[in-house]
Amino acid sequence: MFFIAILLSTFAYALQGIFMVRYIRSMDHLSAGMYRTLSLSISMLPLLFLAGWENISQVLPFIPTLILAAVLGAVGQWTSFFAYQSLPVGTVQALGASSRVIGLIILGVLYFGDQVTGEQYFWMAGIIIATSLLAMAKNHMPHLDTKVISGIIWEVISGFLVALAFFFMGKVSKELDPFVSAYFWETFIGITSFLIAFTRQSFGGKKLEKISLKTFKRILLVCSPTMVGTGGFAYAVTIGPIGLASAIGTAGIPLTTLMAHYLYHEKLTRTQWFWIWMTVVTIAGLKLSL
Repeated sequence: MFFIAILLSTFAYALQGIFMVRYIRSMDHLSAGMYRTLSLSISMLPLLFLAGWENISQVLPFIPTLILAAVLGAVGQWTSFFAYQSLPVGTVQALGASSRVIGLIILGVLYFGDQVTGEQYFWMAGIIIATSLLAMAKNHMPHLDTKVISGIIWEVISGFLVALAFFFMGKVSKELDPFVSAYFWETFIGITSFLIAFTRQSFGGKKLEKISLKTFKRILLVCSPTMVGTGGFAYAVTIGPIGLASAIGTAGIPLTTLMAHYLYHEKLTRTQWFWIWMTVVTIAGLKLSL
């Protein structure tokens, strides 16, 4: 059941990610992020029923930490969406996963005094080399702009912000039911995104993009696999090692890249595919070494 749960989780996350790209690239990024996470507050409601009222009632003391993690998550999501305008989906996914895992290593050293082993340095060097060569590869895709360096910077910033959000979420999830913490985190991200968008508009910036109920229902539909992804992963780590679960989860990178090939005509070269797989192998190696 462990492998079925984590593979189902990986596939579900890949599905919601790839279908959401359409809205990310066609909408104001902050608005897209807000609608995405607010839709999750609806589609992930079954997780609260699974958690039960006893666990839900324990959330109050953790709200300040959840809000802090939500602010980091909202800004991280927003910056990541900029990268999708300049880079292929596979490249964005690889850069994001790499930045997050290295960011978590750095946070472990700074806050817990963790010692980085020689093996972990080896894997991190491999990650940096693989993702750098992948990101700098030339893309001939008319739907992408030419701001490659900008896209790389946005995604790396996003990765480190989300790593910091995961750091705080990890602390919460040790004491609070993971379904409850995940639900309130995503909901608070949606609220935070709305507040940022409202503030931006109040100071003369871009207005919050209004969408029809039909469009929101579509976003709700494409994001609904997140519930399966979150539930599957949370269940998997209760019956198997979290390091192995996280390592297997990196398979979502090539899976999403493959789907982007057919859905968005993002055909990567053999060299790019090589660096995609090298990124997957090195991230998985690092996670297994933790």
